[in-house]
Amino acid sequence: MSKAKASKRPKTNVEPKKASKFKVSMEFLMSSSAMIAAAAAVVVAVVQTNIMKEEAEMEREHARLSVQPSIWFFRRFSTGDEPNFAFLVQNKGLGPAIVEQFEIKVDGETVLHWNDVVEKVSEEKFHLKGESRVEGSSYSSIPTGHVVQAGEEIRPYRLIENGELVRLLANASGRIEISACACSVYKECWQTTGLGERPLPVKMCVYDPKTFFRGF
Repeated sequence: MSKAKASKRPKTNVEPKKASKFKVSMEFLMSSSAMIAAAAAVVVAVVQTNIMKEEAEMEREHARLSVQPSIWFFRRFSTGDEPNFAFLVQNKGLGPAIVEQFEIKVDGETVLHWNDVVEKVSEEKFHLKGESRVEGSSYSSIPTGHVVQAGEEIRPYRLIENGELVRLLANASGRIEISACACSVYKECWQTTGLGERPLPVKMCVYDPKTFFRGF
C-alpha cells in the first residue's frame, strides 16, 4: 500500500503546474487582445478625426468659393453714327462684392470726380459742370461699402451723342487708370487695377477718403 501511494504523489504535483501555466497563458492572451483592441480603437479614432477635419475644411473652402466675388473693369464705345461711351464695372464672381476702395487716375494723378476726368482728357475743352457742360453725360458714384451683386453690371459713367468727346475718351485708355478693392462676405479681398485685368488677392482693403473717387 505504501508503494502505491508513493507512486501516485508525483502525478498530483504535476497537474496543478500545468493548470497554472494554462491560466497564465490565457490571461496573457486576453490582456494582449485587449491592448490590441484598444490600440486599434485609437487608430480608428485618429483616422476618423482626420477625415472629419478634411471634410470640414472642404466644406469651408466650398462655402468661400461659392460666394467669391470678382470685380472687372471694361469700357464700351462706338464712334459711328450714334457715338456713345461707357465705363463698366462688372462682378463676374459667384457672390456679392463689397467695395471698400475705388480710385481713378489720369496721367498718374488722382482725380475725385468725373468732371476731372473729362477736363483732363479733353485738355479743358469739355466740362460736366457749369453753363458749358456736355450734354448727354450721365454719371454716378460707387460709395465705400457699396455691394455689387454677383452678375451685376454698373455704368458709373456714360456719354452719348458727343462724338468728339467719345473719341477722346476711347483713345485715352492708356492715360486713365481705374482700380478698386473689394471683399467677400468672408472678408477675403481682391484688388482690380486696369481695364480687363484679373483681380488679385490682397490681405485687406484700405479705405482712403483722400483718394476715394466720389464721382459727382
